[in-house]
Amino acid sequence: MKSHGGFITVYSEIGKGTAFKVYLPTITTPETLRAQEHQYELPAGHGESILVVDDEDQILEITKKLLETHGYKVITANDGKEAIALYSQHIEKIKLVLMDMMMPVMDGQQAFERFAK
Repeated sequence: MKSHGGFITVYSEIGKGTAFKVYLPTITTPETLRAQEHQYELPAGHGESILVVDDEDQILEITKKLLETHGYKVITANDGKEAIALYSQHIEKIKLVLMDMMMPVMDGQQAFERFAK
């Protein structure tokens, strides 16, 4: 981190968890300039179903609203176990799964392994 001119802050509270914040300086390269020139937008959907899985309700709600605004149908789950049940029920409709990889009950990696079966 130091060699790149950045730093990390850590905040920890007993019973609540730990938060790490990583700070890196921005740099201007031809690639970042081109990316800034093109303001990419979420492609418009045509009613495709997306399963969004996250244990944080605020993230689920924001993601759901954003995707629905762009024409997608959204199914939400709060953990991997619930995601598997919903995926099984809607397997023919779901075109994409967006999943948090670190969740209680069953994490994203375990859920994806179950989807593959």
